[in-house]
Amino acid sequence: MSEYDFLEEFISAIDPAEPDLINIESHLASIPEWDSLAVLGVIVMFETLFDRKITGEIIASAQTVRDIFNFI
Repeated sequence: MSEYDFLEEFISAIDPAEPDLINIESHLASIPEWDSLAVLGVIVMFETLFDRKITGEIIASAQTVRDIFNFI
């Protein structure tokens, strides 16, 4: 999956108010919607798109959207 495709799926999973402000280098802490529900959305995204389990602890270690992409 390309970074662009991942970013589209990521944005869909977290449902931000301003999706155009998020890019692959965005710091997760700077995304207002980045909360426990967003993390759950990313966990579900990994299970459905990649057939992989990813934990909240693993996601918590990520600083940027790219860090999460690198878990694929």
